[in-house]
Amino acid sequence: MDLASLSSTLHAAESPTGGWPYFGGQSSRLEPTCWALLALMSEGGNAFLERCQPQGALLADDPQQPANLAFNGLAALLALSRPDVLSRARTSGLLSAIAGLRGIVLPQAREFRQDNSLTGWPWIDGTFSWVEPTSWCLLALKKMKTSGVPVTGAIESRIVEGERLLIDRACAAGGWNFGNSVVLGQDLRPYVSTTAIALLALQDRLREPVTARSLAYLQGQALRQTSGMSLALSLICFRVFRLDSDALQQRLAEHWRDRQFLGNLHVTAMAHYALNHAQHKTSAFTL
Repeated sequence: MDLASLSSTLHAAESPTGGWPYFGGQSSRLEPTCWALLALMSEGGNAFLERCQPQGALLADDPQQPANLAFNGLAALLALSRPDVLSRARTSGLLSAIAGLRGIVLPQAREFRQDNSLTGWPWIDGTFSWVEPTSWCLLALKKMKTSGVPVTGAIESRIVEGERLLIDRACAAGGWNFGNSVVLGQDLRPYVSTTAIALLALQDRLREPVTARSLAYLQGQALRQTSGMSLALSLICFRVFRLDSDALQQRLAEHWRDRQFLGNLHVTAMAHYALNHAQHKTSAFTL
């Protein structure tokens, strides 16, 4: 299963000051740290996460720079599944900040064939909504409800609009590109990684035709991937939707044995989490 070698690699890479970098010898960063804490389910990381959250709201690698909303959605999912990594007050502040942010509204443009009045979440505040940050933040707000955290009417409205945006932005044959599905009148092709993340956010909308089409696309494309990240996200998505994942699990394990993901600790942590379903049941991403 390779979990032992994945675990030892991650443990060895943890920074003495807390957190994990993308590659060994670099500074700790929020995204790989969140995945490593999800994967290892061990103590640690609290001090680094708190340094990333000096105001008790959004987290950022550098508090002087804009916060990445996709990473904050992931951090919220970590905090909801592992209450030990952030205090209740810090988690509440994070979720409130996520709920209070939205992408900007742009004028309607015929050549893009999408509803620009819909707002999800941008990569950073003050910019347009994109699929990946919308998916992670939407899933985090939905996870609040299943975790017993009180949800206001305003949050319910954000959930509804986030769903509408993802449905509106889906590619014609299913799946998602990174932002738009059409540019200058041309249909854009979907990508496996963004499709897997968006499907996680829409896992409770099984009757939605976009969900069915996109799941069919992912099932047809996942095993064709050569990216460890795409394989890991696909495997997590397959687990959540209770699809047969044996072949995908084997392919991901083979990629680790053959290449060790070229030293990418972020992908190593994602793969560890994806392969360790027997222990955590993919609960961090399941509604």
